[in-house]
Amino acid sequence: MTYSVTKHVTNEKLPKTLPRSFASLYNGMQISEPITVVVFNNKVVKSNMIRKAITKVGDESVEAILFVGHNFTQEARLLIASHSGEILAQTDFDWTDESYDHIRTCIGAAVKRPSL
Repeated sequence: MTYSVTKHVTNEKLPKTLPRSFASLYNGMQISEPITVVVFNNKVVKSNMIRKAITKVGDESVEAILFVGHNFTQEARLLIASHSGEILAQTDFDWTDESYDHIRTCIGAAVKRPSL
């Protein structure tokens, strides 16, 4: 899990802050300033990743938070919404944390096997 945090971003500078693959999705959305931008490198961002990012940013941040990633699980989206965050995602496949872990276990990816 890797992510980067950029604080104190303005709407004017936001497109330049985003990775190229996300800049085309921006479409001039207006977010209250200043903005903290959290960019994830993972294909699917789970809720535990969002919790860690929120802890790093600070739960009491007065800045708007924009979470940027390829896709977010249902739980991650709910957690972002509960912290009044915005999402910029390339896809919106309806993963859950559990379904994503299950498929990764089935394909033999490097993931902890759930205890049954």
